[in-house]
Amino acid sequence: MKKAVNENFPEARFIGHFSHWYEWGCMLYARFIFPEAPADPREATALYNKVWDMAIRAAIANGGVINEHHGVGLKLARLMKELYGPAMPVLEGIKKQLDPNNIMNPGKMGFKGV
Repeated sequence: MKKAVNENFPEARFIGHFSHWYEWGCMLYARFIFPEAPADPREATALYNKVWDMAIRAAIANGGVINEHHGVGLKLARLMKELYGPAMPVLEGIKKQLDPNNIMNPGKMGFKGV
């Protein structure tokens, strides 16, 4: 993650800490700091999403999974298909069976309209 960010945004600072240690891995709480963020909120949001997408894709490419403290939520849902690939329709099918009216956490986990 740090390499991906530093190569594309040399002005950015990568910080983070590890938590929730288990035999199978741990959680990396990654944060990125830009000394001068764009003043325009849309530009700032676009930069934020670009950096996060790049960092998460680097994590996935190295065997990581998507999570943000208490789940995927709206922040990372757009990347779920990249993580699960061809298994995503199976997950969507399970969600549809358990929640046919899509009332439980709509829009979360990358399930659009399921």
